[in-house]
Amino acid sequence: MEALRRAVAYDEASPELHASLAEALARAGQEELAEGEARRAVALAAGGPAASQAHLLLADLAEARGERERELEELRAAIRIEEALGRAGERPDPEPWRRLVDAYLEAGDEAAAERVRAWARTAGAP
Repeated sequence: MEALRRAVAYDEASPELHASLAEALARAGQEELAEGEARRAVALAAGGPAASQAHLLLADLAEARGERERELEELRAAIRIEEALGRAGERPDPEPWRRLVDAYLEAGDEAAAERVRAWARTAGAP
């Protein structure tokens, strides 16, 4: 993790480095620091893939705290980014859609899960 901290110090403007550091901090059980780094990644990424990655981590952190609505909001934010990337010609990452479907299925909301599956198909998520 120290190497990631040095890399971030060297390139403070890199959303990818902030997202990677956030993931490492989360794995180390440093959730508050992880959340801060993930939010920096979102702010710096301006809707790029690192922002989607950071929103997925923020969803994980919210889920761990039992903040269900926040988890769903973060997953939807990641999906919006992936949709925009798809419109820009990049292949969207299907992970945010999968995670949102799983969250709805865990809650017993099959109708919402099916709506998300349809949303993924229209967005071109594999």
